[in-house]
Amino acid sequence: MNVSVSHVALALAAIFVVRRLLVRRGHGPLPPGPRGLPVIGNVLDIPNERQWLTYSEWGRRWGDLVYVNIMGSPLLVINSLRAAKDMLEKKASIYSDRPVLPMGGQLVGWEESLGLTQYGDQSNRYRKLFHQVMGTRATVEQWHPLVNMETVRMLQRILKEPEHTFGHIRTAIGAQILMLTYGYEVKDKDDELIKVVSQAMEDFGRVAVPGNFLVDFIPALMYVPEWFPGASWKRIAKRMARDFRKFADTGYAMTREKMAKGPVTPSFTSVYLSSDEALTRQREHDIKYTAVGLYGGGSDTTVAGICSFVLAMTLFPDIQKKAQAEINAVVGSSRLPVFNDRDRLPYVDAILKEVLRWQPISPISIPHAVRTNDFHNGYFIPKGTGIIVNLWQMLHDPESYKEPMEFRPERFLPTDGSEPESDPHIAAFGVGRRICPGILLADVSLFTAIAMILATFDISKAVENGAVVEPEVEYCSGISLLTLSNFVRAMSKVKLNESGAISLIDFAPFLDGTKKEEVADAMLESFKSIGFVYLVNHGLPQEKINDMFSWSRQFFGSPMETKKLAPHPPSGAHHRGYSAPGMEKVVHQVFDKDDLAANRAKAPDVKESFEVGREDSEDMPNIWLPEGVLPGFKEACLDFYWTMDELKFTVLRALALGLRLDEEFFVQYHQAHDNQLRLLHYPSVPVESLQRDEIVRIGAHSDFGSITLLFQDEVGGLEVEDPNEPGVFRNAVKIALRSWELGALAEAELEFFSPSISVFGNKSIPPPSHPAFGGALDVFRIAEMTIQDKPADSPTLVRDGAAGDPASIGVAVLLYHYACASREDDHRSDNVFMVPPFLAYFGALDDHYAGEDLMQEAYNQCRAYRAGLFDEDASLWRHIALGSYEDRNHWSTGNAWAAAGMMRVLQTIRHFHVNNKMKSEQDDLRIWIKEILDGAWKHQDLDGALHNYIDQHDTFPETSGTALMAATTYRYIVLTGDHTHAGRAKKAFDYIHVNLDWEGWLHNTVDPVKWSALSNAGEYSPEGQSFVLMLQRAYEDYAAMH
Repeated sequence: MNVSVSHVALALAAIFVVRRLLVRRGHGPLPPGPRGLPVIGNVLDIPNERQWLTYSEWGRRWGDLVYVNIMGSPLLVINSLRAAKDMLEKKASIYSDRPVLPMGGQLVGWEESLGLTQYGDQSNRYRKLFHQVMGTRATVEQWHPLVNMETVRMLQRILKEPEHTFGHIRTAIGAQILMLTYGYEVKDKDDELIKVVSQAMEDFGRVAVPGNFLVDFIPALMYVPEWFPGASWKRIAKRMARDFRKFADTGYAMTREKMAKGPVTPSFTSVYLSSDEALTRQREHDIKYTAVGLYGGGSDTTVAGICSFVLAMTLFPDIQKKAQAEINAVVGSSRLPVFNDRDRLPYVDAILKEVLRWQPISPISIPHAVRTNDFHNGYFIPKGTGIIVNLWQMLHDPESYKEPMEFRPERFLPTDGSEPESDPHIAAFGVGRRICPGILLADVSLFTAIAMILATFDISKAVENGAVVEPEVEYCSGISLLTLSNFVRAMSKVKLNESGAISLIDFAPFLDGTKKEEVADAMLESFKSIGFVYLVNHGLPQEKINDMFSWSRQFFGSPMETKKLAPHPPSGAHHRGYSAPGMEKVVHQVFDKDDLAANRAKAPDVKESFEVGREDSEDMPNIWLPEGVLPGFKEACLDFYWTMDELKFTVLRALALGLRLDEEFFVQYHQAHDNQLRLLHYPSVPVESLQRDEIVRIGAHSDFGSITLLFQDEVGGLEVEDPNEPGVFRNAVKIALRSWELGALAEAELEFFSPSISVFGNKSIPPPSHPAFGGALDVFRIAEMTIQDKPADSPTLVRDGAAGDPASIGVAVLLYHYACASREDDHRSDNVFMVPPFLAYFGALDDHYAGEDLMQEAYNQCRAYRAGLFDEDASLWRHIALGSYEDRNHWSTGNAWAAAGMMRVLQTIRHFHVNNKMKSEQDDLRIWIKEILDGAWKHQDLDGALHNYIDQHDTFPETSGTALMAATTYRYIVLTGDHTHAGRAKKAFDYIHVNLDWEGWLHNTVDPVKWSALSNAGEYSPEGQSFVLMLQRAYEDYAAMH
């Protein structure tokens, strides 16, 4: 059949007339709006760009509801939040549909995804899957580390290539969501999958807006052939459909392929594909297209928000400075701010809110549709009417926001008794049931990016040829508003001395001499505070770095038999040649050969390396592959070696200048060129093996030599200890004051940091001259401080607590070559942790005199305490008895003290060289420990907690006793192989981790002095902090056994 223009025109006119008749027949008045033309209606009134501004103008003229028709298709614009909530929330059951958009839905395919699917069973299945991944703050919290990591990578990329800032922002957000969705790791801004999904999302922004394509109002146009005049949009639709399918298929197929080969990084797709639920065609369809929605739900909106923030900081430098001052005051310069800092950074949070309001990430919503005829405020809303929510107008309503065109974060802070203005989150991500499902993740990503950028960069207008360049703001007229401007050139050089965990410093001003002292001072400050610095623009060509990485990949990609042709010598002192995975084991403060071997067997380092030095070294000659094997590798290594040798001198000159020494001061001591070039490769490993501590990459360590110059690929991986970062151990050090608190801390340090010299090590008690004592310096400091502070007129080390408390520091003091303890008559369960372990340890070290007697006395003390405190009916120990004050209840921490103390005595006897003479004593101690474990764990709560008085459930659950009881349980399992309480201990272990905050403070602890009450708000338990360390080490030893 031949189709002519006249035929099409007649068909369109007929469609228009029929629709108009159907809409008007027998109903009330329609909402007001601009008068349309015959046949085409308001087609010419809909702008092609910045539609929200036109809709706002209509609102000022016609009110909250503005009605238009496009070729007979009704469209309603909502301009007020009140009206939007009344209709889309209170009448959500009829206003949650989507209009049929032939272009985006049917021709391109987006009707398969959550964004454009119709309201009903399909959309509910999508949203249910969505909710389980990012529907609550608890589920989103699991993605915080991923957000932090990718945001830091974004900062590093921007620093290297500020001219590509927009691309780096998009890459960072895309990387977060692709890892979450598919377990896919993005390498850089040119990543192919990022390009695919970015193109698809750009297309979605066009096809989801009614008015961009006429076919959305005249569905019959779908059947017009591509060659028909004016039908170029059909070719566009075909290209978009191809890109959408590629988007939907690529990540999904990639995940399935990886799963078929073995373990994969957990992601939304892999988790649901491997779940127990039957993988029907419908289920597979739901997983695949929910994954598409995951990306759409948080990608471009977040990118737009970050771009708008950068633009705002470019335009309003005073606001930027105020926010940076807040970050410096609250977070400091030792680390980057993270999402959990939000409550303590109200001004930064206010900036985020003002960004969402000032330049909304979605100025208009994805259109809704009404499912049935409705009347609202006297107006008739026909079934099928498309609903556009003008979010931009709602966030610029002068009735809600004073001076709405101004950028003023202060509007969201209470000042002078006035209430903050409305939080823009109420509209920025949509209104009603079809609100953006990725709102929580987007909020985390936005705040993290804003806070980290403020902490790292100064943002200002670009200066070219001495003239300030004003930002050029461009907007994409779609669902997401992307701010594209020349602000990418406005990223200043790094903000010296105020950066994050590792200072990011531009080295160019040192090389060209323009700011040598400023750069040198910044480097020195970072070295002093954190020990590391991140240098960019260091003068080494990126091509040379890339070339060396290329050679490294070629070498490590060679067969194992080839790499072993250049073997690293067996000696750990000859650092040359190839080391295979598992050959090297890096540990911290472990010096004993047997302990090193045990560490290597327990959790080998899964990495491989190749080491090079200068060719003329007689002490450590290089070891190369045979000639003809990987030709060019040797020459590339040596060339890079000598290039780095020159860079080394430049860095040393900067360091000398920072110290106000002659720039050649350090150079003169490094003329021998005794450097080491080390190529490193970390092969892929199952995530589960790392999580179970079955393997490690490389342990905590300190490099030898003057400086280390490290180059990382896009994967990164370096972890740096922050000396100011809050944590369980540092928190314990901060607040431990009393004798038993210091004693518990000293014991925790021995077990956690120096296990080889604790009683839970695998050797006999070492003499004080044992070389491994280098790892116990902090324990020595506790002992030294205690001795120096000892009252001159007191026979005891300290005057606090019960009679046995000072003895808790005894082991630390013995290790420092001193000993002292005293005793009184009352019996306390916690004394068993203090006195007997001290006596036993004293006996082990004093073998030449009264060692056996002291060891026996330690056992006798345990027996005597048990005789006075054990309640046979409860199989628990009473707290205090036989003194002037009694507490005959079963205090959880007291029972844990007793069990842990007896465990330490038992372990000390086991390591004593005459332990065979004390077999019956060891049997008794094992029985007595198990009595307490049996009595305690049968009262454990479902969440893993023990109550303050174990068998009194009307007392509060608390963490200190729970932690130490669990630690002792793991020690008991390792010693005896009795797993009776392993499940209970794991529940307690999880309970403790739930009660640890992000700064490493343990909450819900019993007051260390007033044991019948919880610690006051804002106060913490020193012994509780130490118990967490003991628990972690005990759990790791238990896990290693399995």
